[in-house]
Amino acid sequence: MNRPIKPVQEDAPSAPVEIAGPVDDVSSRPKANGEKRYAEARFDVLLNNIRGGLLHNFGFASVVAFVLAQSAVPMSVLLGWIAAMLIGIAQRYVLLAAIRQRPGRLAIDTWLKINVVSAAYMGLLWGACGLSMFYGLTNVQSAVVILAIAGMTAGVAANGYHKPYLIAYLFPALFPLALFFLLASGAAYSAMAAIIILFGYILFRTGRIAAEKLRYTTDLASENEELVRSLRSTLEESRKTEDRFQIIANYSYAWECWFDVEGTVLWTS
Repeated sequence: MNRPIKPVQEDAPSAPVEIAGPVDDVSSRPKANGEKRYAEARFDVLLNNIRGGLLHNFGFASVVAFVLAQSAVPMSVLLGWIAAMLIGIAQRYVLLAAIRQRPGRLAIDTWLKINVVSAAYMGLLWGACGLSMFYGLTNVQSAVVILAIAGMTAGVAANGYHKPYLIAYLFPALFPLALFFLLASGAAYSAMAAIIILFGYILFRTGRIAAEKLRYTTDLASENEELVRSLRSTLEESRKTEDRFQIIANYSYAWECWFDVEGTVLWTS
């Protein structure tokens, strides 16, 4: 028969096909893609964290240094803190430049570990800033120091997708401030210490929730990508099967009938 006939959309029986080489486990693709995408997302967060922290550290440190220069803090102590802060900002900049120039030089986990050490140093510096409270600052000066430390720690928590990074920064930055209020006499000071401890816990939980959302988002994106790839592959295979059936229908000189094991007609020309 020469007239084209639309084939029935059924799978025809076929002989077993031998596949040479290892078979790709399709079920493992979304997980592998998710891990890759998650690593890339963490790498982007790392870059943004260091880049934004440079400006924030410099800005907050400048304001704090200006205020403490007019306080009872010894000038030698203040100058030492400023020098250490400049070194800290410089090492963060060097780290950012190294990651930008050769991102594939080290694995993402290695870069994250280096960032933890760098962040711990910056956390200690802001914790040292909190120790200035022991020099008897005025209310305004104390408010500036507290707000600066709170602003820096909040910024870290907003991008704290790495648990060791959060701990390495938050604990040394907030502990001296909480210690000052714990050692001071009075219910108001004790309440302030409790608020600082609660603030640190909330920041830590905020960072962990952000990390969980990042992981969920990257996994979902990978699963969707694999689903789209699978659908495209299925559609392409359907087109090829339809083309084969159409060729049989157009060029077969006999009446073709395909039956299953129960005798049901699967396809006929």
